[in-house]
Amino acid sequence: MTSRRNMKITLAAMTLASSMILVDQTAVPLATPHAISGLHAEISQSQWLMTANILPLAALMVFGGRLGDLFGMRRVFLVGAVVFAVATTAMGASQNIAWAIVARAVQGAGAALMMPTALAIVSAVYPDEEKGAALGILAGASAFFAALGPVLGGVLTAIDWRLVFLVNVPLAIVAIALTLKATPELEPNSDASRDLDLPGVVSFALAVGLLIYGLSEGPQAGWGQAGTLAPIAIGLLLIPVFLLIERRAANPMINFKLFRHQNFLASNLSQLLAGMIELGLGFLGMEVHEFADLIREGAGPDRSAFLSAFFTLVGTHGLHVTSGIVWMVVLMIHVLRRGLTPANQTRLMCLSLFWHFLDVLWIFLMLMFLYY
Repeated sequence: MTSRRNMKITLAAMTLASSMILVDQTAVPLATPHAISGLHAEISQSQWLMTANILPLAALMVFGGRLGDLFGMRRVFLVGAVVFAVATTAMGASQNIAWAIVARAVQGAGAALMMPTALAIVSAVYPDEEKGAALGILAGASAFFAALGPVLGGVLTAIDWRLVFLVNVPLAIVAIALTLKATPELEPNSDASRDLDLPGVVSFALAVGLLIYGLSEGPQAGWGQAGTLAPIAIGLLLIPVFLLIERRAANPMINFKLFRHQNFLASNLSQLLAGMIELGLGFLGMEVHEFADLIREGAGPDRSAFLSAFFTLVGTHGLHVTSGIVWMVVLMIHVLRRGLTPANQTRLMCLSLFWHFLDVLWIFLMLMFLYY
C-alpha cells in the first residue's frame, strides 16, 4: 500500500513529466526560426524540428503503453525519462540540422514511453475513490502548463533558443528523482500476453508516420506533388490493414471494444481536441514571429497586419489559459462535492468536449480572420 505522501509525490512527478512533454510541443515553434538560423540550415528544414519529434511520439505511444504492461510501468517510464533527458541535452548542444533532427526524433521516442505510463502509474497508485480526482489534476495541470508553452518559449528564445530545450533537462532529472523516491515498483501485468503484436505495431507506426509526413510536406512541396500524395495515400491504405490485423490478433495492441464505452470514447476525443488547440497555438506563435521579422526587414505586411496577428495570438492564448484554469476549478469542485460516479464522469466528459470545441472554433475563426 502506497503511503499518502508517496502518492502525492508520484502525482507531482507524473504531472511534471506530462507537462514537460506538452510544453515542449507548444514552446518549440517559437524557437524554430532562431534554431534554423543558429544551425545555418535552410528555412524549408524548419518543419522537421517539429515533425521529427511528433512522428515517433504519435507512432509509438500505444506501443509504449503495451511495454509498460509487459515490463512494469515504473521501469518503462524511467527508461523513457532518461532517453528524453539525454536527447533533449543533445538537442540543446546540436551543431547542425541533422544532429538536431535525430535528437528530436529520439526525444519523441522517449516521450512515447513516458506519456502512457505516467497516466497508468497515477491510476495504479491511487485507490478507486481518489483515482478520478488524481487523474483530473494530472490532465488539468498538464493542459494548463502546455498553454503557457508559447509564453515560456518566447521568453527563453529572447535569451537563447537553446534554452527552450535545455530547460527540460533539470525538470526531467527532478521527475526521475521523484519517481525513484516515491513511486512503488509496479509489477508487470501477469495476465498480459508476451505477444507484442509486432504486425500491429509496424502497420500502425507506418500508417501514422506516413500520414504525418505527407501532411507536413504538403505546405512546402505542394499538395499535388507525388512526394506529398504518395505517403498520404499509402498511410490511408494502411489504416484498414491495421484494423484487420488487430481484429484477427489474439492479443491486439489496441482493444477497439473499449471505444464502445462512452466515457472512454469521449475522453479520447477530448484529448484529440486538446492536441489540436496546443499545436494551433504554436502555429499562431510562429506566424506572429514571421510577421515581425518581415516588418523589421521591410519586406512584409504592414504593422496593422502584425498587430492583428499579435492580438489574435494573445486573445487565443488567453482564452486557452483561462479555460484551463476554469476547467481545473470546476473539476475539483465537482469531484470533491459529488464524487466521481459514472454519471458524473459522463457530465464532465461532455463539459470537457464542449470547452475544447470552443477553443478549436476560436482558433479556426482567428485563422480565417488572418488569412481571408
